[in-house]
Formats: sequence, structure tokens, C-alpha cells
Amino acid sequence: MDTSEKVFKLSGKNLDLDSFRKKIFESGTTFSGSITYNNSENSDTRSLMVFDFVNKANIDYILDDISKDQEVILEIFAHASNPKKLQ
Repeated sequence: MDTSEKVFKLSGKNLDLDSFRKKIFESGTTFSGSITYNNSENSDTRSLMVFDFVNKANIDYILDDISKDQEVILEIFAHASNPKKLQ
């Protein structure tokens, strides 16, 4: 099966996650990717979250867990909601 996917990257602090969320939700129904962020207790340590083929409800939950004052690196692949037909 041939599918199309879009890649969304975002990094920094005080990010506008609501507009980011809207863009990725418009582009697919399942998502894969990674999120790297500083731990709130100790800014010298970083955490990494990797996910594969999660639905909108799960990605929404993941994005809600990000604090606006954390340094964050997001890389999310949005998989097509309508895969191309088999030939």
C-alpha cells in the first residue's frame, strides 16, 4: 500500500501548540514521531517520547502534556487519512 505522509517539525519554548495541533489534525488520522523536552525539575536532563501510529485522541493527550515553558523539539509524521489505492 502506498501512503502519503507529511512531516511537521517545531522546536523552542513558548510554542503555539494549538495552531500546530490544528495543522497536523488536518493532514492525517494517524501519527508517528518523537518529542524531546527538558524535564521541569532539572533543566539539564532531557526526556524523549517516541510514538508510532497513534490516533488523534492519543496525539492530543501527548501534546497536552507539554508545558509551555519547556524547551521542546517536535517531529511528527501525519499519515494520510485516505491512502492511495493499490495498483
